[in-house]
Amino acid sequence: MDVWTGKDDRLLHKLEITIEFSPAAEQVQSLVGTAVHFTLGISNPNEKVTIEKPTNVQPYSPGS
Repeated sequence: MDVWTGKDDRLLHKLEITIEFSPAAEQVQSLVGTAVHFTLGISNPNEKVTIEKPTNVQPYSPGS
């Protein structure tokens, strides 16, 4: 995991996480390893954000 913060503002600017899975060959022979890489970047932290209400909102209906 790598975390980037501002030197002066100490706010989160970027976060990178890599997870690797590699089972031991003698334990599970039919599986292969994989990796997941996640990056989150924040370009303008603490700037005002405007979010408009969506039109034609429908209620949530579980199972549909």
